[in-house]
This record gives sequence, structure tokens and C-alpha cells, in this order.
Amino acid sequence: MTNLLVFIIECLLIQKAQEFQ
Repeated sequence: MTNLLVFIIECLLIQKAQEFQ
């Protein structure tokens, strides 16, 4: 379950990074 949270957080961070670029 914790891994799922980490996966979701990473996906959100990646999307934010792509928006800034």
C-alpha cells in the first residue's frame, strides 16, 4: 500500500516537472 502512495507521488512530481519544462 505504501508503494502505491510512492508511485502516485512520483507520477505527480513527473507531471509537474514536465509542465515546468
